[in-house]
Amino acid sequence: MTKKTIRILLILFLISVTGFSQTLNKKTLCKKWYIEKYRVMWKNYQPETKEKNDYILLKNDMTYESIDEGVFNNGK
Repeated sequence: MTKKTIRILLILFLISVTGFSQTLNKKTLCKKWYIEKYRVMWKNYQPETKEKNDYILLKNDMTYESIDEGVFNNGK
């Protein structure tokens, strides 16, 4: 094989691996997320009492539902 052929095969392999990993990340993110803590400048903070039950639900169809300080929101 020539160097040009090897380079092309390597580039095609890297593109396919990158595309596959992006698909996995979307599936991994589509679920309900709750606030556990805030991190600012490497220091952790606990959420306030009014934020204890806050969450965001990311859906596969690129929409979301959330509770933010007791207020329901949804969107795309």
